[in-house]
Amino acid sequence: MITAKQFGLLRKGNAAVNAEKCKVRIPSAFKSASTKQRKQIFELSGLKSPNSFYSIEKTGSASPKVVLSLAQVLGISPYFLTGESDSEKPCNDEVLSEFFKKGVGGKEKSPRAKKTVAKKVSDKPVAKKPTPAAKKQATSPSKVIKPIAAKAVADKKKVAPPIKPQIEKTNAPAKPTVKAEKSVKIDDGSLVKLLEALAIRAKFGGEAEVTYNKVVELLVK
Repeated sequence: MITAKQFGLLRKGNAAVNAEKCKVRIPSAFKSASTKQRKQIFELSGLKSPNSFYSIEKTGSASPKVVLSLAQVLGISPYFLTGESDSEKPCNDEVLSEFFKKGVGGKEKSPRAKKTVAKKVSDKPVAKKPTPAAKKQATSPSKVIKPIAAKAVADKKKVAPPIKPQIEKTNAPAKPTVKAEKSVKIDDGSLVKLLEALAIRAKFGGEAEVTYNKVVELLVK
C-alpha cells in the first residue's frame, strides 16, 4: 500500500508505454469506479476533476500518480493501464511498490524535512561560559608571571648582551695661562728718547727693525 505522502514523491511526466492502449484503459477504469473510489483516486493523484482522466482519451499520456492511484484503488495492475501488459492481474503490494520505485527514479526517496528556527539556532556553536575555577586560573598572577619570568631568564642566557667598545679617555692638554704683563710707567720725554733710539737701531735690521715696525703700526692705528 502506497501512502498519500509517498505519492508526493512521484516524478512528473508520461508513464504510458502504449499510448493507444492507455487512451482506452485509463478512462474506462475511472468510469468503472464508485463515488467513494473516485474520491480516493482524486486524493492520491492530486487531480480534482473527472475531465482530467477523460482527456487521456485524446493524449494517450498519463502521469505515474494517475496510473498508480487507479491501480491501487481499483486493484488493477499499473502495467495494464500503461499498456505494458495485457493482464489486469496481479495487483498486490509487491507490484505497486515496484511501479512506485520506477516512478521516483528507481529508489524511494524520503521527503526532506524543513529545518525549523530552533534547529538553525541549535546548529550554531554556543560559546561556553567560563567556570569560576577557569576564571581564577586565568587571572592568577603567580601562574602568569612565573612562565614569563622563566622565559625572560632563558632568553637572557641564550642571547649575550653586545659588548660596547671601551674608549680610552685622554687627558686634554691644559690651556696655557697668559700671565698679565706688568705695566711700565714712563714719562713722555723718556718715551721719545726710546723711540728715537729704536729707530736708529732699526736701520741696522734684525729684531730691532721688527720691533720698530710693530710699534709704528700700533701708533698709527
